[in-house]
Amino acid sequence: MLIVEVLSPSSCERDLDEKPAEYLGLASLDVYIVVSQAEAACLVWARGTDGEFPSEPREFAGAGAVVELSCRAGNLRLPLDAIYRGVLKT
Repeated sequence: MLIVEVLSPSSCERDLDEKPAEYLGLASLDVYIVVSQAEAACLVWARGTDGEFPSEPREFAGAGAVVELSCRAGNLRLPLDAIYRGVLKT
Protein backbone atom coordinates (compact mmCIF):
# COMPACT_ATOMS: atom_id res chain seq x y z
CA MET A 1 0.00 0.00 0.00
CA LEU A 2 1.10 3.55 -0.79
CA ILE A 3 -0.14 6.66 1.02
CA VAL A 4 0.44 10.14 -0.38
CA GLU A 5 -0.20 13.05 1.96
CA VAL A 6 -0.44 16.60 0.59
CA LEU A 7 0.82 19.18 3.06
CA SER A 8 -1.70 21.79 4.03
CA PRO A 9 -0.69 25.04 5.73
CA SER A 10 -3.39 24.52 8.36
CA SER A 11 -2.24 20.99 9.26
CA CYS A 12 1.47 21.05 8.35
CA GLU A 13 2.70 20.53 11.90
CA ARG A 14 0.47 17.50 12.44
CA ASP A 15 1.25 16.16 8.96
CA LEU A 16 4.99 16.17 9.69
CA ASP A 17 5.04 15.35 13.41
CA GLU A 18 2.16 13.00 14.20
CA LYS A 19 0.99 11.34 11.01
CA PRO A 20 4.26 9.67 9.99
CA ALA A 21 4.38 7.74 13.26
CA GLU A 22 0.74 6.71 12.84
CA TYR A 23 1.08 5.62 9.22
CA LEU A 24 4.45 3.90 9.60
CA GLY A 25 2.84 1.65 12.17
CA LEU A 26 0.53 0.12 9.54
CA ALA A 27 1.72 -3.40 8.69
CA SER A 28 0.31 -3.14 5.15
CA LEU A 29 2.06 0.15 4.31
CA ASP A 30 5.06 0.02 1.98
CA VAL A 31 5.59 3.67 1.04
CA TYR A 32 4.48 6.93 2.66
CA ILE A 33 5.01 10.15 0.69
CA VAL A 34 4.40 13.68 1.94
CA VAL A 35 4.25 16.25 -0.88
CA SER A 36 4.42 20.02 -0.68
CA GLN A 37 1.73 22.25 -2.14
CA ALA A 38 4.12 25.16 -2.57
CA GLU A 39 7.11 23.59 -4.34
CA ALA A 40 8.20 20.45 -6.15
CA ALA A 41 9.38 18.60 -3.07
CA CYS A 42 8.48 15.53 -1.09
CA LEU A 43 9.55 13.40 1.83
CA VAL A 44 9.49 9.63 1.36
CA TRP A 45 9.54 6.77 3.83
CA ALA A 46 9.85 3.37 2.11
CA ARG A 47 9.86 0.05 3.90
CA GLY A 48 13.14 -1.73 3.20
CA THR A 49 13.62 -5.33 2.22
CA ASP A 50 14.19 -5.99 5.93
CA GLY A 51 10.57 -4.92 6.54
CA GLU A 52 11.55 -1.75 8.42
CA PHE A 53 11.08 1.94 7.67
CA PRO A 54 14.06 4.28 7.97
CA SER A 55 14.09 6.59 10.97
CA GLU A 56 14.30 9.63 8.67
CA PRO A 57 12.62 10.18 5.30
CA ARG A 58 14.44 10.66 2.03
CA GLU A 59 13.94 14.11 0.56
CA PHE A 60 13.39 14.74 -3.13
CA ALA A 61 13.24 18.30 -4.45
CA GLY A 62 13.15 20.14 -7.75
CA ALA A 63 11.11 19.57 -10.89
CA GLY A 64 13.83 17.31 -12.30
CA ALA A 65 13.99 15.05 -9.24
CA VAL A 66 12.77 11.47 -9.53
CA VAL A 67 11.57 9.34 -6.64
CA GLU A 68 13.11 5.92 -7.29
CA LEU A 69 12.60 3.24 -4.69
CA SER A 70 12.84 -0.49 -4.31
CA CYS A 71 10.60 -1.86 -1.61
CA ARG A 72 8.80 -5.11 -0.85
CA ALA A 73 5.97 -4.04 -3.18
CA GLY A 74 8.38 -3.65 -6.09
CA ASN A 75 10.08 -0.75 -7.80
CA LEU A 76 8.69 2.76 -7.88
CA ARG A 77 9.78 5.50 -10.28
CA LEU A 78 7.91 8.76 -9.93
CA PRO A 79 9.23 11.98 -11.52
CA LEU A 80 8.29 15.05 -9.50
CA ASP A 81 7.48 16.94 -12.69
CA ALA A 82 4.73 14.36 -13.34
CA ILE A 83 3.30 14.91 -9.85
CA TYR A 84 3.27 18.68 -10.21
CA ARG A 85 2.39 18.99 -13.92
CA GLY A 86 -0.30 21.64 -14.26
CA VAL A 87 -0.13 22.48 -10.55
CA LEU A 88 2.99 24.62 -10.09
CA LYS A 89 4.33 27.29 -12.38
CA THR A 90 8.01 26.71 -13.04
